[in-house]
Amino acid sequence: MISNKELQGLLFAKKLTVKVSNVATADHQKLLDANYNDEEILHLVQITSYFNFVNRMAEGLGVKIETMT
Repeated sequence: MISNKELQGLLFAKKLTVKVSNVATADHQKLLDANYNDEEILHLVQITSYFNFVNRMAEGLGVKIETMT
C-alpha cells in the first residue's frame, strides 16, 4: 500500500515532469502537509529533474537504452 506521503511525492514529480509551469506554491505546501521536510523536497526535485534531463538528452541524441530481458 502506498502512503499519502509517497503519493504526494509521486504526484509532484509527475507535475514537475509533465508541465513545470504548472508547479505552484500550493504544490510545495501539499508536500509539507504530507510531512516532507525541506531536504526531502530538495531531493525530490533534484532526482526528478535529473531523470528528466537525462531522458531528454538521450531522446534528443537518438540514444536507445538496452532493456533487460
